[in-house]
Amino acid sequence: CYLPITPPHGMYDIPESDPSWQHFKDKDWPGETRNYAAMVHMVDRQVGEVLALLKELDLEENTLVFFCGDNGGHDRFRNNAHPRGFFGPNLNPKTGVGFRGGKGNLYEGGLRIPMLARWPGKIKPG
Repeated sequence: CYLPITPPHGMYDIPESDPSWQHFKDKDWPGETRNYAAMVHMVDRQVGEVLALLKELDLEENTLVFFCGDNGGHDRFRNNAHPRGFFGPNLNPKTGVGFRGGKGNLYEGGLRIPMLARWPGKIKPG
């Protein structure tokens, strides 16, 4: 089974009807921060629902689950001096660490992504 999950992804927007939004809508944080936190919560909830279903169907110990990102951070940026954008290393400590390249190419900045694996009884937790 392949389950593509888009969030958290710019534009940081989440439907007000999503249950995850209820946890963050009243926080005294900048709007984009609240939206990002709600998106992370939504992904966590959705992955939890998949894991719970595997357990309910007694497939948990016979299923290898991978969770990973799809690409590195952006390497195309815009600013007042370059309104059409420019390419460069992503030096933002929140989204990149200065790798060569980024989203959409085969350099380290585009390929270095987090990955988790879960397989009860086969892969030790942690």
